[in-house]
Amino acid sequence: MAEHSKIQQGLNRARRRLVARYSGRAAAALIGTSLAIGLSAALLLGLSYQEAFRLGALGVWLIALTWLIVSRFLAPVSQLSNDQRTAKLLERHTPGLRTDLSSALAFGAALERGEGSAEQLGSPALMRAHMERAARTLAQHEAEAQEAVPVPSSRPFLHTGLVFLLIYAAFAMFSPQRAKDGLVWLFTGRADEVTTQTVVDAEPSKDPLVSQIIVTYVPPAYTRRGQFRAPNPTGRIDVLAGTEVVIEATPLIQTERAALVVRPLDGGEDAEATEYDMQVQPGLLAVTFTPLQDSNYTFALWDGSEKLSDPIERRITVRADQVPTIELVTPDGIIETGPTDTIPFRFVASDDFGLQDVAFVYAFGAQQDHEQRIQLLTLDGELAFEETAGFELEPLALQPGDEISVQIEATDNDTIRGPKFGRSRPVLIRIASPEDRHLANIALEEE
Repeated sequence: MAEHSKIQQGLNRARRRLVARYSGRAAAALIGTSLAIGLSAALLLGLSYQEAFRLGALGVWLIALTWLIVSRFLAPVSQLSNDQRTAKLLERHTPGLRTDLSSALAFGAALERGEGSAEQLGSPALMRAHMERAARTLAQHEAEAQEAVPVPSSRPFLHTGLVFLLIYAAFAMFSPQRAKDGLVWLFTGRADEVTTQTVVDAEPSKDPLVSQIIVTYVPPAYTRRGQFRAPNPTGRIDVLAGTEVVIEATPLIQTERAALVVRPLDGGEDAEATEYDMQVQPGLLAVTFTPLQDSNYTFALWDGSEKLSDPIERRITVRADQVPTIELVTPDGIIETGPTDTIPFRFVASDDFGLQDVAFVYAFGAQQDHEQRIQLLTLDGELAFEETAGFELEPLALQPGDEISVQIEATDNDTIRGPKFGRSRPVLIRIASPEDRHLANIALEEE
């Protein structure tokens, strides 16, 4: 119907104008506020070297940004999601419209369903006249309707964002590395800016450049060990593979930039070193990294444009997670039995950081390259476990004279370098024939 179509077209025009007018101002306010919150978060990230604090600041930044988008843009615009909601919004903020739009939409929907449905609400002719009048009234109040959605002033938000931009620019002038680190953390979530390269030789210093080394160890999650922090006068680091390490040290010279230089032992003097940029704070250097292999490390400090190298090389030892151990208590030696028997295996399994599962592993005769595995137990990181489990022969359909080698296998829960497997000594099971049993009985009687 023409009248209903006019109402809908008028609402669409009003909706487009409202969204366009609101979006421009709201976007400016959103940009200014996001800039202020983002730069303040980057400032905190650049000044901090504690990963937990950095993650917290990053989380606050993401939550605040999400809240801004929802509250400043999505929530107000959602009031214009359809004709009915748009009509009610315009009626609330435009007195001249009263309830004309909502009733006109209801009449139009009734007329589209048919004359019979419309007659329940009144005369179809009067409905069409009302819809025509509502369309004219909407056209007359279009300019006034543009104020239906309050538009925030963008100027205070832009001014706030500009102030924080100037503050961060000043911060970057005095500490460019930390300013860079803060922005890197804000947009990538990386803990440290790391470059792997052949390190340019630094001017060796005769005297130590750092003192009062403190190391924080964060073991891999699968070990269920908590982090711990302790002074480390020698600087020697001995860790399990996958352990995150935080090194803090006090610089003995004025420095603008510092790096931890790690050189693998297996490559000798020609091995490529990895430089980990350190956080530089008054009286404190800090870096977070995960040692990958046995290495030596030292500190490089920049005093202005001059790069100095600490004369002391310190050792990093990376220990591998140990293989699980399995002690088979019983049975022992060679067993002769029937093809339907169940052989009890009593064993004790242990691992330095926890077991994942235990299984039977068996192979027929000389076919040791074709092992098969039967899962026994799934464990939850137990350090030691003792159990008796039965190995059932009947499902294997063995024949007299067949031989089968059986072992117990334990798997640990190493998630860094992958699970490792430990096995017990093998037990040989031989299926005796009736003749073998008869001869064995005769031998027992003779004894």
